Amino acid sequence: MLKVVKNILDRVNECHIDYCHWKSNNLLKECLENAEELDLLVEESRRSDFEHVIKDLGFLETHEPFTNRHIHIVHYYGLDLETGLLVHLHVYYRLITGGAMVKNHYFPISDHYFKNLQHYHGVSAPCPEIEMILLMIRKTIEYYSHIERFFLKRELIHVRNELIWLQERIDRTKLNKVRERLFPGFSEKMLSDAIELFMGQYNFKKGYHLGKKFNLFFRGYTLKHPIIAELKRCIMFFKLVIDVKILKPRIQRWINPKGMVLSFVGSEACGKTTSIKEVEKWLLGAYDVRMYHCGKPPASVYTILFRYLISFYVLLKARFRTASSNKELVKEQREAENIPHPVVSLLDSIDRLCLTNKLHKLKEKGVIVLTDRYPNNNRGAIDGPRIPEDCRWSFLINLELYFYKKVKPIDHLLKLYAPLEVTLERNAKRDNPEPESFVRMRYEKFHSQKFNTSMSEINTNVSFGESFRTIKGAIWTFIIRKYK
Repeated sequence: MLKVVKNILDRVNECHIDYCHWKSNNLLKECLENAEELDLLVEESRRSDFEHVIKDLGFLETHEPFTNRHIHIVHYYGLDLETGLLVHLHVYYRLITGGAMVKNHYFPISDHYFKNLQHYHGVSAPCPEIEMILLMIRKTIEYYSHIERFFLKRELIHVRNELIWLQERIDRTKLNKVRERLFPGFSEKMLSDAIELFMGQYNFKKGYHLGKKFNLFFRGYTLKHPIIAELKRCIMFFKLVIDVKILKPRIQRWINPKGMVLSFVGSEACGKTTSIKEVEKWLLGAYDVRMYHCGKPPASVYTILFRYLISFYVLLKARFRTASSNKELVKEQREAENIPHPVVSLLDSIDRLCLTNKLHKLKEKGVIVLTDRYPNNNRGAIDGPRIPEDCRWSFLINLELYFYKKVKPIDHLLKLYAPLEVTLERNAKRDNPEPESFVRMRYEKFHSQKFNTSMSEINTNVSFGESFRTIKGAIWTFIIRKYK
């Protein structure tokens, strides 16, 4: 069991808060070890106490603005510092269930869950009889909806495995007593028909008619009229199809309606690119995350024509004109110092401004934006203004600085560093290493520049696993400080 999960359970037990892992307990061990989704039913009257416990341990509520949300069903995420895994708590303060798209049935039987608890792997869970009864009810109800049946068909094997696991643990006499106590009139035949349905092969006709029968019997537990619920499912499903097949969205989930921009900076061969890719993978399972390289922005609509003209000019110049040795020497020196032609530097400042404006628009939609480097308006900085002060076109100097000053600030910066000898060694092992003089120049330049923003410094002169855990901790600490 992950340490952060154990801490939650210990604190909850100390506070005498009733809870249980109310479904899919056949997979509980894997969930505890791999930080997979934990489905917890928590005593509604102790909601504020439970939230105080988990928020004190670094968990934050996560919102899903484009799904059918219930105020009594909440997602929380927190970081296990020892492993660097994000832990997902799917917390139900009321038993609202009945489908993947729209949960339209509320069963006020939480007290029965808490009065009949068992323990698996150190976690409170309902007795298998209650768990089986509600599993059959909620899954059979889904059979009647054309939309929900589409999703149910894909998870039938998991339902069958859970049902087999429960059947090995139930007491038949107790099962009948619990059934009669929870849902008077819910016959033994209806329950046995549901079990037979899910233990056999997929049967649309049988499932549809049994689902209809279950929906009629449990109609008094619905939150919305069934027709309204089905219309809502159709609208949501239609939107999902468009998103997946056309728009290809990412997970639409955020910590705050306004996201954040996190930037990674560092000298050459300090592990910056590798780290940012791994951070994207780490966060992508939970949130809408996008990654961009601000050091090499794509040409914007304002500069693309000029860049094509410059490329054409360079080709012509190379073909019909031979540069003098003095001009060639100046050109090589500028390239070594990463100082392009003033016009190119100006175009870069425009493209960087356009790209950062795009990133901040994504941030306003709740996206977590990760950037490899970020513009800096300090002259001489690696990603700052590059037109020399002795440029004969002085108006270009002011124009470039103007664009850099228009760049919006980031939320947090992660400054990665390692000793010069280490970066030189890493660079030499690359498939296409940079010249040693360039690496040295970038190292000196990076360590001499200042950053006027919220920042975490990360030493990458350790194993990647250790430095990555430090990066995760720094990011999550910042997120908690910003949104808690």
